[in-house]
Amino acid sequence: MTTSTTAFPADPDQLGDAVGRIAGWTAKWLNELNPNLSREMLTEHFTRDRSVDAIAAVYTRGLAGGLTPAEAAAEAGKMLIETWAKAALEARDESAAREAEIDRLLAEDEAETEATGGCPACDTQAIEMCVGCGSCRCDRHDDCERPA
Repeated sequence: MTTSTTAFPADPDQLGDAVGRIAGWTAKWLNELNPNLSREMLTEHFTRDRSVDAIAAVYTRGLAGGLTPAEAAAEAGKMLIETWAKAALEARDESAAREAEIDRLLAEDEAETEATGGCPACDTQAIEMCVGCGSCRCDRHDDCERPA
């Protein structure tokens, strides 16, 4: 840790400028690292109130602790990346769990349809089978005759 030669930003505009630059640089770096991550989307996330507050807190804490502005900015950017990555991984895990639950429910529904005499391929329930031939919707029924 080096001793800061720059005074703590007394002007809110200076702090705002530093926070904006940290958010912008971090979004730019992540976009360059992974072009599938939209720079606009990242910037939107990094400029939300909670993100701005967190960036400002880490940056000012670094300055107060003797870091240079560049070192304090690097610490704030690192925190931003770690927090965003953790949230992205949690969202992906939740999405995967949700998809697995949907797959499980669909499989249960297909098994129940088949067990009750229906066709899971076209989701025809037993009661919906063709009156003429007894087949499901998988087949055409142009030639089937309804019983009188």
